[in-house]
Amino acid sequence: RKSKHYIEDVDEKLRYIYGARKKELLEVFDRGGYSKEFCVQIADTIRFVCWRSDARSVPKEAIASTWREVRIEHQGNNYGQVDEKTFFAWERKAVFEWEDKKAAFREIWIRKGRKTSPALSNDFNTSLEDLVRHMTHRWGAQENMFKELKDHGIDRIHSYRKEDYTESFLYERGLEDIENGIIREIDNPDRKKIGKKISELRAKKRKMSEQILKLQKEGNNRKLVALKRKYSGLERQINNQIKKRDEMPKKVNLFDRIKEKGIVRLSDEKKLFFDWLKMNAIWAKREMIEIVKPIYGDLRDVNKFVKSILNSRTYVTRNGEVLHVSFPPQRSKKGAKALDQLCT
Repeated sequence: RKSKHYIEDVDEKLRYIYGARKKELLEVFDRGGYSKEFCVQIADTIRFVCWRSDARSVPKEAIASTWREVRIEHQGNNYGQVDEKTFFAWERKAVFEWEDKKAAFREIWIRKGRKTSPALSNDFNTSLEDLVRHMTHRWGAQENMFKELKDHGIDRIHSYRKEDYTESFLYERGLEDIENGIIREIDNPDRKKIGKKISELRAKKRKMSEQILKLQKEGNNRKLVALKRKYSGLERQINNQIKKRDEMPKKVNLFDRIKEKGIVRLSDEKKLFFDWLKMNAIWAKREMIEIVKPIYGDLRDVNKFVKSILNSRTYVTRNGEVLHVSFPPQRSKKGAKALDQLCT
């Protein structure tokens, strides 16, 4: 599947959760970069702003222009402390075309210090300042929430239901055309694997070549002979791998590959439910942090306390419709006060 399909699935689920209409949500792609092809393909259905990977150089007209100053407030490490970051932004309108499709965009360049990053949006109603804030804003003292949830055991409470890929599934999702049949091909993964191995061997060969030149200058013939023998062996390995790769087809049928390797897919319904559960766990943790923040001066201490609570052994009892959760007593006065605040 292409990135377009994954983003469209996410958009559909988000709109279902929030009861939003098409293009009502502004979706921020905060990691990686996206190509012109991808952005044109989703422009009709999704309102977005994202970093991009195909516009690294700053346009000449931007260099000679006045950039707009944007001040972003970030939560500092101390409670109540706000750090202000200054960015500069410049934009222009553009129309991109991919195959037979066109779309209008705002090309944006965001600069902080010596680093300039390109972004792209099809949102013409949101101000430039707000788009920059969306792209650069960070929650204070943030951590990798999903990694922490995994450490807390969020993945241990369930297993993903798996289902086979079928021809009907590929047709329903638009991954294949029923009139043309199952014809989609991909680059042969086995060739890619061998190509990676060849690159590693060539890197070793370059390094060994440098060592040989060094030994030739030093006149160390004994080591030189041994190293040249290894060098010749390395060349044979590379040639054998190239021959093996060239005997393989460059493309393979995707569906055949799926069947051959026994690849299965995650059940959409179950995955959606547990992804929703994980997001609720993230927001629950953030709520916990907000409740106990005033007791600690440093947000690092807040995170440390919340992590200790989530990792501690608790006792859960039920009394009618009320669920009682008992936490172990805290050793420090601040910890005891924070726990009391959390439970009231």
